Amino acid sequence: ICTGPMLAGKQIHLRDDQGQTLVIARGPEYKELARNPLWELQASGAQQESQSNPYYEGGRMYYRTQGFLYCIGEK
Repeated sequence: ICTGPMLAGKQIHLRDDQGQTLVIARGPEYKELARNPLWELQASGAQQESQSNPYYEGGRMYYRTQGFLYCIGEK
C-alpha cells in the first residue's frame, strides 16, 4: 500500500504502487470487494508507476498520474 486509505461511500479504497486499488467493505470483519487496476503504459511498453491518492467528488473519482488526470464515473 503506497497511499492512505480513502473512504468512498461505504467502501474503503487502498492503492498500491503498481496501479491497483483494493476495495474493501467497512466493518469489523475483513471483506474484499474488488481489485481494480488503473495504470498507463510508457512508450517502452513498461507500466508507469503512480502513487497519488484518488479524490472523490459527487460520484466521480479523480486520479492523477505522471502524464494525465483521469475522471472516472457515470455520465
